[in-house]
Amino acid sequence: MSEIDKLTGAPRANDVLLFAIPMLAPYTTITTNKYKVKVQPGTFKRGKAAKTVRQLFATQAGKNFPYEANLIKSVHDNEMTMALVNNCRILAPGLTKIQQ
Repeated sequence: MSEIDKLTGAPRANDVLLFAIPMLAPYTTITTNKYKVKVQPGTFKRGKAAKTVRQLFATQAGKNFPYEANLIKSVHDNEMTMALVNNCRILAPGLTKIQQ
């Protein structure tokens, strides 16, 4: 199996997770991914958007998937920031609970 074939957006229960990789793609292509947000033009700067996304994903992983939450938290700020566009708005279920 090639290395690129080992990447998945929807890991199965028996998969061994090694890393979390931030990526930006059209929303229609990532609808099957486990952790996703919709990015639209808005007023958030990249740093604030990256912090919000990381907090949302860690909350979604929560107590049910602590290993995944640790992988999400281990992604460097620079990697998260570079994966986003400037002046954006983040849309996702459960986001209002995080922002309050």
